[in-house]
Amino acid sequence: MRSLEIAVLLLNLVALLMVYIPLHHPLRWVKFLPAGIVVITLAHLIVEHYRWQMVLSYVLTATLFLLILPRLLKNTDPTPARGALAFFAGGFGCLWWLVAAALPIILPVPRLPTPPGPYAVGSVSYDWMDTTRAETYSSDPSAKRELMVQIWYPAQPAADAKTVPLLDNFDVALPAFANFLKVPSFALEHLRLVRTHAYGDAPIRTDGAPYPVVIYSHGYASYRTASFNQMEALASSGYVAIAIDHPYAAAFTVFLDGRLALNDPAMLPPAGRSQPGDQEAREKLAATLVADERFVMDQLELLNTGKLDSRFAGKLDLQRIGLTGVSLGAGRWSGPVILMCAAKLASPRTVGMSLCLRQ
Repeated sequence: MRSLEIAVLLLNLVALLMVYIPLHHPLRWVKFLPAGIVVITLAHLIVEHYRWQMVLSYVLTATLFLLILPRLLKNTDPTPARGALAFFAGGFGCLWWLVAAALPIILPVPRLPTPPGPYAVGSVSYDWMDTTRAETYSSDPSAKRELMVQIWYPAQPAADAKTVPLLDNFDVALPAFANFLKVPSFALEHLRLVRTHAYGDAPIRTDGAPYPVVIYSHGYASYRTASFNQMEALASSGYVAIAIDHPYAAAFTVFLDGRLALNDPAMLPPAGRSQPGDQEAREKLAATLVADERFVMDQLELLNTGKLDSRFAGKLDLQRIGLTGVSLGAGRWSGPVILMCAAKLASPRTVGMSLCLRQ
């Protein structure tokens, strides 16, 4: 939970108890507490921003303030509530507070760890199309394989630079993500409030360049920013970290223009199942992801020459490329695939070694 949220919840509990506890003379200032909570709540809304998990706390704040308002206007001390009705109302109020406190605790705004390295982090996203490959998972027979790729790198952000959101095109990504998880969209709205440490389109640092490269592939039904904190950590430590959205294998892919590619459940047969065509489907998917990474490596060569984005010209050490992933993104690294990676990296255009890791 965030600082002002904690303050609002704790002070609401104190104000609720004060309704039933007699005020001694030195503590008569407590009658102004509900008004103070209103001020803190407004500060929370301005600084930390609204989220639906705090709605019950907002209602409790308003109720306590309205209960004390007549006494404040008359400048009289409140008297403790008595009687069965007051006891029932107090019990209901405490139960309300418990639920109000539980919601933001159970569903907090995720907090990304501070990157451990000495460098600030920049980030940029690209929408790259491989015109040499058909998109075999699309219903459009003319579609070509298209990838969303995000790059994190050591940066020199300006003083007024802003950090990138956890999800690009949030208004499109949120409903897609919620539909995939089978939850209402509002349940994920608090993801808008996640603060990253990566500054959008910031200039890349020149000291330390060229930087080694790490390419990340997500697991089946995951997405590239599931690795956001690892990518920030790598970039802050002097790497260029790259995450790929593999369309249709990802939970969702949102392209720069807002188009969606949703997960195709038929791409990957259930583990252990051995029906006709299952092994062929697995091999096709593995080959698709390998081809995606080979294509990204081609694009990195163009980046390094400045043909795609001049800021990366000469900044990538393509002799030091690591490949890493989670689940499907790492599980396909059998001997033949590693040889394919090594062959790619040992081509005349790119010389180096491939480090293939499982997580």
